[in-house]
Amino acid sequence: MQTIISLHKETQPPLELSLEWLPKLDLLQLRLHPRMRLRITFGEDSFDFAYVYRPDWTTRSFEAALEHANAVPSAYPMVVLPYLSDEKLKLLAAAQVSGLDLCGNALILVPGRWLLRYSGRPNRFKNPQSLKDPYRGKSAMVARALLERPAFRTVQDLHRYILERGGELSQPLVSRSLEQLRQDVVVGSQGPYRIYLLQPERLLDRLVEGWGRVRAKTLWRGRVRHSDLLPVLFANARRKGVRIAVTGAGSASRHAGNLTGGTLIQLYAEGVEALIGGLETIHEDPFPNLELRSPPDPSVFFDLEPGSDGTLWASAVQTYLELHWGDARQKEGAARLRVDILGQARQRLGEIT
Repeated sequence: MQTIISLHKETQPPLELSLEWLPKLDLLQLRLHPRMRLRITFGEDSFDFAYVYRPDWTTRSFEAALEHANAVPSAYPMVVLPYLSDEKLKLLAAAQVSGLDLCGNALILVPGRWLLRYSGRPNRFKNPQSLKDPYRGKSAMVARALLERPAFRTVQDLHRYILERGGELSQPLVSRSLEQLRQDVVVGSQGPYRIYLLQPERLLDRLVEGWGRVRAKTLWRGRVRHSDLLPVLFANARRKGVRIAVTGAGSASRHAGNLTGGTLIQLYAEGVEALIGGLETIHEDPFPNLELRSPPDPSVFFDLEPGSDGTLWASAVQTYLELHWGDARQKEGAARLRVDILGQARQRLGEIT
């Protein structure tokens, strides 16, 4: 192969490349427009590729570029991004689409003639949209959803699943969270599933670490004189439009066998007066039966389990995270619950495959 182009601005498409240019492709970044043509030569062979370029390498951009590339007629399709991971190169190969990145990774595919792959070069570009931590805050709902249902065909399917379970986050945020999970090798692709949980244990461990950096503030603690307190509080919350949920520790008896939370009701609540206003209360009573906490993380309201009396209990994952950071007795309950959560994830993966 030999290079037969210059990099001057007046050069017109199609660009022509050779093997020697692949490690230096970052030099062409400013010349790559959204949709142009690229000619690659090898000896006497020369093939034209119609490429689609995106300036970032999120899953959403990759999927959009792949969709457009497949729609190009009368030319070999190609995707060009700043960085293409091994996982994305595999997806391109399965779709019979070539790919180049600006770090020296490539898949050059001409059916029946060429199949060239160059991979392993690290990502030299910083993604300004990357998440600092996909394991806490709103983005943690993506990881939590994958423990409940470990495979999805599309990002849209995953986003819809999260919304149906009370999550409030945008599809772009779902894509950014997934991108980070892919970089952590927690999520990959398999068969028709573009989102496939690879390491349930590692994902749960990362969620534990994320929750360990979260602190909940106590809003109110005392005694409320009412014989059937929990349903009354949830009825008040619905009437006033206030979100509340039983904490993970308070939901221990629901998820962790014989582990009980005692007589103290613990709730995450977005307000105090809307819940207990009008009820007979004793603030800071030495024998409290109610503790209201501010929700430290939006994911505490994700995937809540409704009770028959209108109460909303924490999910098994939320319960596990809180018990893990609790006292010795709670840690024992967490260990049992961990086995159940991971066993369920593996069983569902087995059903898929």
